[in-house]
Amino acid sequence: MTVTSEALTAASTGDDGRRARRSRNRETVIDALLTLHDEGDLAPSAEAIAARAGVSARSVWRYFDDVEDMARAAIARQQERLAPVVQRPIDVGGSRHERVRRAVAHRVDLVAAMGNVGKVARLRAPFNDAVAAELRRVRAELRHLLGAALRPDLAPLPRERAEMTLAAIDVALSYEAIELLRDDHGLDADVLTALLVDVVHAHLAAAEAGSR
Repeated sequence: MTVTSEALTAASTGDDGRRARRSRNRETVIDALLTLHDEGDLAPSAEAIAARAGVSARSVWRYFDDVEDMARAAIARQQERLAPVVQRPIDVGGSRHERVRRAVAHRVDLVAAMGNVGKVARLRAPFNDAVAAELRRVRAELRHLLGAALRPDLAPLPRERAEMTLAAIDVALSYEAIELLRDDHGLDADVLTALLVDVVHAHLAAAEAGSR
């Protein structure tokens, strides 16, 4: 039996089409999952995800090898959504107050952009290696960005004290701290930002006083 070039081309085109549909459906399912998280459903069922994605419930898991595969896909999509905020440059010029306010505003904006997905990540991390690894990576990246933004204020300090001060400020500006201040204490973005600016100034002042 001779296989013609036309048949091979048709088969290849068919395979390409199936892969493209699978890729589109994967993205649609992940977008549906993240949207449900945004809306407050932290543990949506396959049926809820399928309904939002416009696919059958049985087909949801056809697009992913396992739970880890879905988690990695969700992480990648969330990175795309957060990129405009994460990659926003933080100007280190001007006065200390201006630097601190810009650094705090960046972190507050990022936590707001993370929304419920950030909460889900922290709930799932102990049980999902992919989520735990991503959470560690994000925390390290944010700590690095914060250190770069406050470098003019941290650089004059002894190395160990600078590292401890950065760690303390990083915790004060963490997702968990901001979530508590915003949700449990009911602070709006402006009041929250002003409070955290004062907290950062206090840490820097204490570090300088302890280094004299």
